[in-house]
Amino acid sequence: MINAPIIDIDGQEALQITIVMASNFPASGLEGRKVVDTMVKVHDRLQEWGEERFPFVNFATEDELENSAAP
Repeated sequence: MINAPIIDIDGQEALQITIVMASNFPASGLEGRKVVDTMVKVHDRLQEWGEERFPFVNFATEDELENSAAP
């Protein structure tokens, strides 16, 4: 998981979180309800740890991250 502080549209501090999956992760592995459940779990766990910033959660494979870093 990768995270970085960001500012949301209202000027509030937030977190950008990217959940990194193996390159061979099946495209059907995260769909619909699974995505929502994962995002809710991330949000709930952060609140349990005292993190008040809203988490904006993205998902990417290792290949997608590697390709996005290329010039």
